[in-house]
Amino acid sequence: MAVIYVLTALTAVLSVVIVALENRGVLAVKYVLKATASLCFTMIAVLAILKSGFDKWKMLVLSALIFGMLGDIFLSSENVVDDPKKLPVLNVAGGAFFAVGHVVYVIWLLRFAGGFNPYTLFALFGVPVVFLALCLLKIMKPGKLLLPVIAYSAFLGLMLTASVNAYVYLAPLRLAPLILAGGILFTLSDGVLAYYNFGHKEQKRIKYVYMTAYYAAQLLFAYTLLF
Repeated sequence: MAVIYVLTALTAVLSVVIVALENRGVLAVKYVLKATASLCFTMIAVLAILKSGFDKWKMLVLSALIFGMLGDIFLSSENVVDDPKKLPVLNVAGGAFFAVGHVVYVIWLLRFAGGFNPYTLFALFGVPVVFLALCLLKIMKPGKLLLPVIAYSAFLGLMLTASVNAYVYLAPLRLAPLILAGGILFTLSDGVLAYYNFGHKEQKRIKYVYMTAYYAAQLLFAYTLLF
């Protein structure tokens, strides 16, 4: 457990350092440290499985974390790749890895819960409604990307729904709060990232919110493997 705690602390520290370096334009070092932070939550997952024992559902969580790590590496490659012609391919690959990781999380959560409470659908519809309201109020300005943004927000809502539903069915278990908090933080991270990207890039400090929330979510999901 000591190694897991050290890796957790390292990930938490790096999530802050990464943003500080990016804001100062130290992009190559930021790229290396971001890859390191993502490797840390993957290592925590592996160590957790070694400690608690193998189970099929744990392979789903581990694979989602690995896809997340690959997404981080590919999407951040613009910091170290000089050829602009290669960036679209790398960005598409990074986005695809993230998307697959999210899908795997949803599959895991829905299967692991063992049931579905229809009242949890409030999140599925609520998240897109919030995104749409922010766009209509011009707080977010996606322009021609409005429909893709709303579609992505629906996917975020699905993941949040799956997390809340899993909590409802698994509440007596110690991992249930980790799942709920992880789902909430994932939604918060991507929501704040969308806010930043669509009209608020001058607010550099807000990067600390979505970056730390993202790594916290990945750490919480990795910690579920201890149980």
